[in-house]
Amino acid sequence: MLDFTLNQLIALALAISQVLTDYQHIQTHFDPEKDQDRVVQILNKGCQEVYRLFYRREIMEKPEAFLKFANTLDFQSTASDASDLPKIDRSILPVMARKFCMERPESHPDLKMDEVIKEYNGLLKGEPRDTSFLNQYHASAVILDLWKNKLTEVFQGGHPRDWVPLEEVPIPVIAAIIAAEDKRFFSHHGIDVFGIMRAIKNNQNQASSSSDGKSGTGPTAQSEGDSSEGESAEPKKKKKRPEGGSTITQQMVKNLFLDGNNEISPQRKIEEIVLAALVEKDISKAKILETYLNFIDFGWSSWGLRHAARNYFNKSVKDLTLVEGVFLASLPKNPRGLSPNLHRQELNERAAYVLNQLSRLGNPQLVDPKLIEFIQSRDPNFRFPTPAEVDSLVKQVADYKFNKDLEPPVKRRSYFFLDDIIHRAQKGLKINDITKGTFTVQSTINPYLQEITTRNCQEQTFQIDLKTGRLEWAGAEMNIEEEIKAAIKANPGENPRTVWHKVLLETSPVLYDVAWPMAVVFKNRGQVSVGLPDGEVLPLQSWGRSGLPKLVNGDVVRVKVKKGVAELRTIPKVQAAAIVIQNNSGRILAMTGGFSHALSNYNRAVQSVLQPGSSVKPITYLLALEHGMNPDARFSTEGVTLPRLRERGSVPWPVFPQTRTPSISLRQGLEYSNNAVTARVLCAMGNGDCETGLNSWMALCKQVKLCNDKTPRYFPDILGAIGVRLIDMAAFFATIANEGQYVSPHSIEAIYRDGQKIYSIDDHYRSTVSQVQMVRKATFSKIKGFLQGVVARGTAHVMKDYAPYVGGKTGTTNKAMDAWFIGFTNDYTIATWVGYDKRRSLGSEATGAVMALPIFRGILEDALDEKVFRPLEPLRSTAPELADARHVLPEYDGGDTQQGPSTGWWPVRPEETQRGPWYGNQGPRRNDWRGDGRGQGRGQGRGQGPGGNDFFKDLFGFFPGVQ
Repeated sequence: MLDFTLNQLIALALAISQVLTDYQHIQTHFDPEKDQDRVVQILNKGCQEVYRLFYRREIMEKPEAFLKFANTLDFQSTASDASDLPKIDRSILPVMARKFCMERPESHPDLKMDEVIKEYNGLLKGEPRDTSFLNQYHASAVILDLWKNKLTEVFQGGHPRDWVPLEEVPIPVIAAIIAAEDKRFFSHHGIDVFGIMRAIKNNQNQASSSSDGKSGTGPTAQSEGDSSEGESAEPKKKKKRPEGGSTITQQMVKNLFLDGNNEISPQRKIEEIVLAALVEKDISKAKILETYLNFIDFGWSSWGLRHAARNYFNKSVKDLTLVEGVFLASLPKNPRGLSPNLHRQELNERAAYVLNQLSRLGNPQLVDPKLIEFIQSRDPNFRFPTPAEVDSLVKQVADYKFNKDLEPPVKRRSYFFLDDIIHRAQKGLKINDITKGTFTVQSTINPYLQEITTRNCQEQTFQIDLKTGRLEWAGAEMNIEEEIKAAIKANPGENPRTVWHKVLLETSPVLYDVAWPMAVVFKNRGQVSVGLPDGEVLPLQSWGRSGLPKLVNGDVVRVKVKKGVAELRTIPKVQAAAIVIQNNSGRILAMTGGFSHALSNYNRAVQSVLQPGSSVKPITYLLALEHGMNPDARFSTEGVTLPRLRERGSVPWPVFPQTRTPSISLRQGLEYSNNAVTARVLCAMGNGDCETGLNSWMALCKQVKLCNDKTPRYFPDILGAIGVRLIDMAAFFATIANEGQYVSPHSIEAIYRDGQKIYSIDDHYRSTVSQVQMVRKATFSKIKGFLQGVVARGTAHVMKDYAPYVGGKTGTTNKAMDAWFIGFTNDYTIATWVGYDKRRSLGSEATGAVMALPIFRGILEDALDEKVFRPLEPLRSTAPELADARHVLPEYDGGDTQQGPSTGWWPVRPEETQRGPWYGNQGPRRNDWRGDGRGQGRGQGRGQGPGGNDFFKDLFGFFPGVQ
């Protein structure tokens, strides 16, 4: 609110005076004692400049006229809108005018220059923000997807948007924007004193008419443009937000520096004025205009001109017509209140106003020479519409048909991926200005697979919290009841049952990357239903037995549609991360770092160091096979105690038995994830010397990039106590699929700057590939068979129907704090993790198979069904020649049919009811491989009899479980 004190009002005048008289040398701090005379002198010059400007415009012929104008402003109005106006004693106005405008030695008890200066210094708080980086806002990094299609553009600040150079914007569109927003843009230095005076006068007139019970039609009512300039009045509304007289530069400053906040305060207004002048000093008018056009909100999730042209008219910017440009110029004033779907009449009225203002720009008496110069340099044939032509254009506006089939913009699910691209460019490739340069980045993202990965992670985390009883209603995302009522009122001839649909479509979600559709709540006689984005209305049901939470009409919630009903969804507490990479190339095809980037941009797929549990056990069994152990060799399952490590002086480490079966084979040790067998295998590699076996384990761990020279040695690491990242585990299992060929995962294929390639993975590919030296390809081939056995018979046997085509390993840490499943096909590796950010158990029945495996299965099946993955083939026994195969991109076939593999076997996707995390109505499984139904001990850390391992936590504090 414009609740200015006297000192604040003079401080505002000081900022304006500096802009008007010497905008190149604005001071943001004055000495309260030494600079009093200097400040008075600046205010004197500013007032004289106002006189000059207004005299030139023939608005005020004499200085006394300004004083007379000021005295007409009733700053003590008691109208309801008076709080939006400066509140000062009107008797001080003549004193201010004589002191600052007529340079008379006035004194007044309320007018103290040292207090004015302190107020000015306090409002600006020292030096303003640096504006020099705005020179680079015209540049942005274009991100391409896997197939070199444009995904988006990224740059510093604000919402993701597609940048359009000013040269591509037709002159009619630019002229319409200038006419609607800032007629003197090319002549002022950041602020428009005419606009400020007009706003003060019009706001006062509005308040006065409100206090008289009028609507602005009396003799003091003014149009948006000053009547002496011949500007026609814009249609009045019953209640208007106070005018601010902001220029295009001020609006840009507000968006870039002041967070787009519409706050009206002395500090905000002075900051706007000073920063706008600094921007004008540093940046050309053309660049300011270009930045504004790419940052302004045009409504309907259209940030920037290119999005607006595509969303409203389904065409490129360069093809926009004058009428379409007038529509776009009309929207920034009130993007939601001028929606073409909901408020077409208001939009038409605003467009007619813009057309009238556009016509007046061509008036020889009002023309801005610098604007004409700019237009002539771009389009010599352009001419402003005449008043006679305006009527015809207004009719075209009224008759214009928007594309009714155009759907709202699809929200990308790639924010975590984009963060990774920027991070890799800045940290790994040392391209620190990737977000503010003219770069084109060819990434590895498969947007179809990214969508699949995101929605599976979100649904599974919801189901986990539901099954563990931890799910709590997080509240509605927003409420749009008032918007629906306003839309119904604005469209009296339209069926109210259809208006809500348009409002919902134009509602920007808070959780912008959540895959569940938004729905609006309707309550009628105790029945609760929801309207969906496709216009369908379905009954709403809760996710559990407790009934629906408290909802009101107009609440926007998330739902999942199932068999004719909408099932309510909410934000879970548990998190999930997933990453999909192409085995032979190392391309990261999809990445999800958490439930929602909108809630937290922390990427758990690449930033979190987590304990992998038993998913790390293949290292031990690779070494065992390399040492010549027979896959059918038997090992005791009795408990074993490993010795202390000499250099650490640690206590002996006990590994408890997990089964009553006295012995199992080496292969079964991995398939059933037996801790005691894994420990015995480690010692057997050193011929009984467990520490020698651990040394070999650490050496192979380094070769597959799961640890490094600084990683300390601990026996518990062999069962998963070591800290790793999800992306590193994915690379390790891809190495198994490649039979020993390690390929570093990457999300950037190439980077171009101004058309010149400055980086290519081809030039660095060999440095990202290494052959594991400690283990032969034949050994990797054998371990692939072991991991197929995990899926066929072992801890992941719930998806045994995929066993010929998939190998993988589950992992569960102590107390079920983390759940993992990493699996691979011939072409792809999918790594999944589930856990809480604030570490806690996932539940007494939680395992990698129950928690993480459903995400893997959902991604795999959806990718096959949607033809993002090519049909599965049985796992090959020899690795491909990577040097020749890396350029073979994953296939995406948009056809209607898909043939199964030549073997004739093709996994039929189970029914929807069987695809949940619990696989139908069977309940959570213990996956007892013995089949005796007793489900005894796999050492999940539940402390249940001999299978529990709570002792580990008491002894060491962080040991993993066994699954």
